[in-house]
Amino acid sequence: MKFVLLFKFVFKLFVFSGQISTKITNQNDVLFDNIYTGPSSAISAATSVAGPLVMLLNNDYEEARIEELSLIITAVEETKIETIERVWLDQVRLYPGQVIDLNITTRNYRGSETLRTLPIEIPINAPANLSLLVSGGPQFTLWEQQEVRPPVKPRNMTHLIRLLNNARQNNRIYVRLFGDDYGAVVRGEHFTSLPPSMLNIYRSDGSSGTTTPLTKATFYETDTLSEYAVEGLHLLHLEITAQ
Repeated sequence: MKFVLLFKFVFKLFVFSGQISTKITNQNDVLFDNIYTGPSSAISAATSVAGPLVMLLNNDYEEARIEELSLIITAVEETKIETIERVWLDQVRLYPGQVIDLNITTRNYRGSETLRTLPIEIPINAPANLSLLVSGGPQFTLWEQQEVRPPVKPRNMTHLIRLLNNARQNNRIYVRLFGDDYGAVVRGEHFTSLPPSMLNIYRSDGSSGTTTPLTKATFYETDTLSEYAVEGLHLLHLEITAQ
């Protein structure tokens, strides 16, 4: 196993990227691209690398031989944080199929404001009431665990690596458009906008494994990169007018 580490200097903020390469046929690498800030940033950064390593080496699916761990780490003495302060839409009346601009204002640790504008598509099949969530990675994960989705357990090596690579990051702003709808988690996969008849089939099919009903459906999701660790969570309630 080959380890490559590049350190610049150590203090309050850790910015790192890299990958874990495994000797597993037809499997992707586990990638890193994150920021940790604050007094425990070094511990958090180390844990974010050690955790995936432990999960890969102790998985129940197949042997995972780590071929290489490559990381580029920059450590600085600034606590670089930006906070989501305001979220709004340019239009009040919203229609199915419409693309609207979502405005996000953040303020960084030095007091400077940044305005980001992201296009958001209202789906054709949107219900009359939707919610729009804008959040930093840690707050998004906590909200998701409490409000929307039960914990997902990997079902094979491919699924495990995909879950590791899709973990929420501190240096991104996440946006999700969701509403009340039928859905289910089947074998670790999320299915939304299911008709009740299909949900009943999943529940009654013993071969599908554990099925967990969902009451929220995601209609649109995106994220945008930041050079800071992002904090904050805002939730907008939208009314969709039928054309």
